[in-house]
Amino acid sequence: MDYIDFDGSKCSKLMLGTVQLGLDYGIANDRGKVPYETSRDMIEFALESGINAFDTAPNYGVSEEVVGKAFSELNVKTEDVFISDKIPAVPEGVSSNEAGNFIEDSVIQSIKKLGLDYIDVCLLHKEQDARHFEELIQLKEKGLIRMAGISVYSPNIMSEGLDRQPKAEAFQIPASLLDQRFHRSGACARAGKENVAVFIRSVFLQGLVVMGEERVPENLSAVIPVLKKVRELAADYGIGLAELAIRYALALPGATSLVMGADTVEQLKENAATVNKGALEDELFQKINLVVPELSEQILLPFHWEQDKM
Repeated sequence: MDYIDFDGSKCSKLMLGTVQLGLDYGIANDRGKVPYETSRDMIEFALESGINAFDTAPNYGVSEEVVGKAFSELNVKTEDVFISDKIPAVPEGVSSNEAGNFIEDSVIQSIKKLGLDYIDVCLLHKEQDARHFEELIQLKEKGLIRMAGISVYSPNIMSEGLDRQPKAEAFQIPASLLDQRFHRSGACARAGKENVAVFIRSVFLQGLVVMGEERVPENLSAVIPVLKKVRELAADYGIGLAELAIRYALALPGATSLVMGADTVEQLKENAATVNKGALEDELFQKINLVVPELSEQILLPFHWEQDKM
């Protein structure tokens, strides 16, 4: 497994997303929350196979507790892993001092649940909370976090985070062969050039990218002809759709690591094997960019999906 180095802390190119370990997640998920025994087995396999990076959040149900329990049973030390965690939405109308206390309390609780000494990268979970970035980055001086960043949905917010002083040191962004907004805006490539970490989530867009046409919800049906063109490209190059999606994300300029969840050890093994194949060659990467049009945020952002059904 390849790694990226951040001031002495290495982060594997595949980061195990743990939302499925804490709650039911994803339109393609028909299994529910992953049982603890399976969660522990996945974390153990990850560590044994060179995957040292894990993504979690207080909003992911009992994810932090599950990860922390597994770490304890596996005798994992802080320096053995690279943790990406998040701050829940900061209450509206609070003062800067109150926001700072809220953020610090959240980090302290996350550290306790994980059983670690600090968090490698801590992100504001809501992009609207970017206004509290200065309160977050102050926790570096206290040794609670090593890097401060923002989880975003919008390329504009990412660009603002790169422009600000102090500058955000990391971003988590949704990007896939269907969602090319951050690539087309240039924000992802700019972050890479400025040595800012970019963690890519939603590589499969909650399973939509690899979903059979018959299973695509009616309110997302506009994506069907696009996926047909992508499947044709995959077939032309003799690549499965899941592999195409993963290696496309790895090819995004500026991408640091892919945040990918799994329901089973076997699924995690498959993801790891695909990541180890590396990024797509530029010719195929560019062909995908050409056949995928600019899709609406109603399709690309899952929080719109349930609203559209109402």
